[in-house]
Amino acid sequence: MLIIIIISILVIAGIVYWPTFQQAREINSMKKQACYLINKVEAYKKEHHKLPQYMDDMNLNLPDSYPFSYAITKDSSVYVVGFQIAPFESMVYYSDSKTWIPQQ
Repeated sequence: MLIIIIISILVIAGIVYWPTFQQAREINSMKKQACYLINKVEAYKKEHHKLPQYMDDMNLNLPDSYPFSYAITKDSSVYVVGFQIAPFESMVYYSDSKTWIPQQ
């Protein structure tokens, strides 16, 4: 009887928390994929001594459905890379702090 109760609790916990774990895995996967773009921006900056204005400046030959966005600040000192994780929610990488911050 105790084993059935424990198994039931584990099943319910798995059902409740599985979407959270799945989303965390997907976000981590997207962050790893975004490192390609971040590395390309850093290489461009090193070679040209400035940030690219647009992703097209780096000649990356990306598909139209590329899920990552890129922008620079008005003074061209900091760039951000982002991707959508849900409607009206995204993750944004800030180059000055080298951190990912969720945005709504």
